[in-house]
Amino acid sequence: MKLIVGIDPGLNTGVACINIDNSTITTHTLRNASIGDVCEYLLSCGEPIIVASDVKRVPRAVKKISAAFNARLFYSQLSVNEKIQLAKNFDYSNVHERDALAAATSAWKFFRPTFAKVDIALERKGLMHLASAVKEMLVKRRAGNIESALKMLIPIAEPEKKKIKIKAIKKPDFIFSKGRIASFESKLQEKDQEIDELRKDIAILRNRNRDKTIENLSLNDLSKIVNK
Repeated sequence: MKLIVGIDPGLNTGVACINIDNSTITTHTLRNASIGDVCEYLLSCGEPIIVASDVKRVPRAVKKISAAFNARLFYSQLSVNEKIQLAKNFDYSNVHERDALAAATSAWKFFRPTFAKVDIALERKGLMHLASAVKEMLVKRRAGNIESALKMLIPIAEPEKKKIKIKAIKKPDFIFSKGRIASFESKLQEKDQEIDELRKDIAILRNRNRDKTIENLSLNDLSKIVNK
């Protein structure tokens, strides 16, 4: 569950959580709580993606909590009257919860148009199960728009590998007898001998041609060959 969280730190820390998918709100007060205590409580509620403060000079504790969750830090300078108006339709126990609620509600109003666009677009595509993740990516500026967020969330389908059909090798319809095999081997030997004899004949012819060439040369030419 993705949350917008409003925090009013102090000896009594007011916390307000808004579920970004169904807008349900819970408020709570933690007394003498450390930053770790607040983070532990928030984890029990869900995953904060926006941490909001009701003042521009954001308290150090709120900054640390935002950083701990890698959440978007949101702040607004709200007057007491604005806080009362923002929180009047909700239940809260004290001013700390009221201020936290006002901070969370202010952030919700700011991001609500973006969340509405995501819901409409994904409902059309039948991808509502990705709504929370897309909203988070847009809030944290990991994606510039809905389409780019979807491209990062939906894995690219791998092309189907072509199935290679292996054909069975047919056995030959004929089988050579041992006698026929011996006959083939004998013929191959004869061919090899013929090839060897032809090679010898070619070598002899080359030598004869060379001798004739030398006979036709003049003495002067022979001396040139010898001297080379």
